[in-house]
Amino acid sequence: MQFFLVPTLLLVAATLAVTGGVDERGRDRKVLETVIADAMDPKNPLNENYLIYLKRTGRKFGEVVVVDVKTRSLEERVDDLIYLESLEADGEIPNGHSADLKRRNKVGRFPLKDLGIADKRVRLDDLGVLLGGRALPTSGEFPLEKKYPNNFGYLRFYLPGYSADGKTSVVVTEHGPSPHGIVDVYHLEESGNVWKVKRRWRRIYE
Repeated sequence: MQFFLVPTLLLVAATLAVTGGVDERGRDRKVLETVIADAMDPKNPLNENYLIYLKRTGRKFGEVVVVDVKTRSLEERVDDLIYLESLEADGEIPNGHSADLKRRNKVGRFPLKDLGIADKRVRLDDLGVLLGGRALPTSGEFPLEKKYPNNFGYLRFYLPGYSADGKTSVVVTEHGPSPHGIVDVYHLEESGNVWKVKRRWRRIYE
């Protein structure tokens, strides 16, 4: 029995090292779920303009949010990371988070279904296909609205970046639809195995 046990343990350890490990993926899930819950909170100050829009149009606050099935790659939009690095340079976020985010996203797009996001409001979908490469529709019909009535919009994530001690994290996410690019940056802190948002920033590109 021991002859087979040792190689099996080594195989499991090697597998966890390659995939990032169960604990790391569980941590990612908790962090992203915290950001999603905050993004969909009417009390979130980043939702001020959205609430004005709802009041003007008589619509209800979105019941679901569409999240891209895979994380963003570092090559998709370098402006997102430049914004994160500028927050570090200004001392808004401690140094090291952006470097870790780059390291973790270097291998390419990661399937978010593998994290097992449990928030029932999340709908994973291929935004590249759903949006047809457009941030906004070119005609009166919008596939996002047609497929997901009363949605909050969509989010595209990178895998989070962490501090060296793993106690703080940053999340960079694209938020749409919008005629301009919108990127939100979240700084989170863990205490007692619970992640909480410390600060959040939004940049709207012209």
